[in-house]
Amino acid sequence: MASGRSFEQLCDLLSEQLGPDGAAAAVKAIADSATRPDTIEGLLVLLGELTEEAPKAAKAAIEALAEMQRRGLLADVLPWVDLGVAIAADSGALALRFFKESPLLLSLLEASRRPVVLAAGLELADRQANVAVEFIRIAPEAVGVLSPADWPVWMELACELAETDVALAVEYIRQIPSIARLLSLDAVRAWVRFGMKLIVENSLGKPDYLGVLEFFRTSPAILEDIPESSHRNQVIGIGAQMAERAPAAGIAVLAEAPAILRRLPADEWRTQVLRYGLLVAERDADTGLAYLRRCPELIALIGSGEGA
Repeated sequence: MASGRSFEQLCDLLSEQLGPDGAAAAVKAIADSATRPDTIEGLLVLLGELTEEAPKAAKAAIEALAEMQRRGLLADVLPWVDLGVAIAADSGALALRFFKESPLLLSLLEASRRPVVLAAGLELADRQANVAVEFIRIAPEAVGVLSPADWPVWMELACELAETDVALAVEYIRQIPSIARLLSLDAVRAWVRFGMKLIVENSLGKPDYLGVLEFFRTSPAILEDIPESSHRNQVIGIGAQMAERAPAAGIAVLAEAPAILRRLPADEWRTQVLRYGLLVAERDADTGLAYLRRCPELIALIGSGEGA
């Protein structure tokens, strides 16, 4: 149970933004919803740290408590503020955005999912605050397509991308709900590798990431046009292999793959063509592309019966 002194101190801290009556009501609601006996004391400490680190973010957190209360989220208030403090250590502006956006986002999650999402966000914030904020933003969609056991692998890729450029990590995270439905975990690594091969130098001799961003944005829709999941994985593997030597060939095979595969007579043929396509691509990207383009025509000529 919180001491009367802690209760009063938290009321005093909140009253500037919420008013005396609003602060007292909020503290009582927090105490009633608490799942830990030290929630009031812990909140006092965290809000104190936040005020020192990022005063504007602290004010936003206090103002957002009313929204957290309205949405029935006060049981998670301690890990919520803890995550905000970790984000503020990197960027006060990011923490401000987090506190403004997160009540709605958390309300879209099942109650049992919220602690797991906030704990994962805290781990990310210790490495990359931008990644943590974007993860919270996509969490309501991501939990429907990703097992929590797989989150560390997906977020590790995001942190690696952030080391190159934060914009790449942000776009990658935004596409997770789309791409996670389409590719296996191993194929996602190849998908990211494929995209990174599209980095070019601009006129100033600096890296230009526009091609990678466009790849992340558009490739899920292309892959969705390939019905069989194993074939999507194969196409990404071939494209990534081609992009190692000839990025234009990799992009071409991705763009043309749905039409090529539709022209083949059966899934068995599609699997075989893609398997041999990878072998050819390992030797020469342009030859691999030419092979894939001609296969539907050749198979139509020789027939698809036994022995073909």
